[in-house]
Amino acid sequence: MSECQQFPDTWEEFEQAYGFEDKKEIYTNGSRLIQSFRVKQWLDHIAEPERKKGKWIKHENPTLGHCLQVIYECSVCHIAHGCEYFVRRSFCPNCGADMRGE
Repeated sequence: MSECQQFPDTWEEFEQAYGFEDKKEIYTNGSRLIQSFRVKQWLDHIAEPERKKGKWIKHENPTLGHCLQVIYECSVCHIAHGCEYFVRRSFCPNCGADMRGE
């Protein structure tokens, strides 16, 4: 028998394999439970591949309102976001591209 834990790839299969009923239903109101260490192991198993690297592209438009005179576009998904608030973020809120170290 293999020492390596094998996990399913979908949440439904994982829940079916590792979920269990709370017989007393004290806290769960009939919900199925899964031990937290199993959830951590499964999340590690399905870990997202390395995120795409991106950078903020600055666009200026003096005809727009005060906040939107400068907008920033993600170099990966090309979605524009207003104000400098987004430039301080480590990841694009739309596609998740890693903006650190640009």
